[in-house]
Amino acid sequence: MLPEFIKVLASHMDNLQEAVAADDLVLLGRSAHTMKGALLNLGLEDCVELAKEIEVQGKALNSEMDYTQMVARLRAQLGELIT
Repeated sequence: MLPEFIKVLASHMDNLQEAVAADDLVLLGRSAHTMKGALLNLGLEDCVELAKEIEVQGKALNSEMDYTQMVARLRAQLGELIT
């Protein structure tokens, strides 16, 4: 079950990156919300906080944030778990 969950987590990460690439803040907020839920299920609190920040700022349509950097940081925090 865990390998399948990790595969889904990697898919959520890809969705975040696609939303950033498309500059779609609404989709970014939704994708970050989904990612946050998955991270909560794994108990990855540090990652949850970053996903929550991406979610909140994306849903607020805050174009001042560096989402590329934030998503890259989240990917780095997850490290080899999703590679």
